[in-house]
Amino acid sequence: FTTVFFFVYLWMREQVCTVVCPYGRMQGVLLDRDSVIVAYDYKRGETRGKIHKGEDRSNLGDCIDCHQCVAVCPTGIDIRNGTQLECVNCTACIDECDTVMDGIGQPKGLIRFVSENGIKNGTRFEWTRRVKAYTVLLILIFGVFGSIMDSVLGAIFQAKYLDETGKLVDSSAGGRRALGKGIEWVTNDVVNAITGVLMLLVAVMYLCW
Repeated sequence: FTTVFFFVYLWMREQVCTVVCPYGRMQGVLLDRDSVIVAYDYKRGETRGKIHKGEDRSNLGDCIDCHQCVAVCPTGIDIRNGTQLECVNCTACIDECDTVMDGIGQPKGLIRFVSENGIKNGTRFEWTRRVKAYTVLLILIFGVFGSIMDSVLGAIFQAKYLDETGKLVDSSAGGRRALGKGIEWVTNDVVNAITGVLMLLVAVMYLCW
């Protein structure tokens, strides 16, 4: 597994994002004009033009066509051309563009997280029916995954004791009982706590991704 991924990132590099990875294709199906994405504000940025000292830029946009957003993109795309399959939402273009805007005395956010309708109409993020449906679906998925994880951890690590009849029970109450399987200090409460922490980490990783 490690060798395969080392080869992938050493040799194939961005081709994984453009050819192999299904994430971009999934995003293409799930996105609509209200989806918040990494996007270039064409209403503010156009018309592009190189910056020159003392020139009148009243007929030009804030984009100075420096191509720094393209230079830092790990997949080599030009975000100014719109949403593209190869975009992995790494936000490198946002950071670089904000640095350039600071340098020329313009406000940040020429490239930012925003929806297409947000740029076109100047509207803010709204909880549309699709967003609500995805949120409910995501909660259900995490719930099912957490339930499965709790059951697996309980079956493997939770302490089970042998009662007088030789059956495995969860508690050693009612007298000293021999540990039949699992780890002695791992009770049902411990399993639930571990599951909660792991699910929190999974949620954080998902949001960061």
